Amino acid sequence: MSYQPFMFVNGWNLSYNGKTLNISEEDLKNYHENGLSDDEIKSIAFSYLSKQIFFDFEKPSLVSYEL
Repeated sequence: MSYQPFMFVNGWNLSYNGKTLNISEEDLKNYHENGLSDDEIKSIAFSYLSKQIFFDFEKPSLVSYEL
């Protein structure tokens, strides 16, 4: 049986499988200053919450992960 990962997003409050993460305005400013897009930030947050790696800083790619 396969499944599709799903993350509930309400602004910058992210939830996955009962775990939540709130990304503050200060965090967003820092991420944007470091060149990360909103999609990359959400991908990193999903990886953190799900323990699945969807973004690898060692091997940048041109694939966009839309959440």
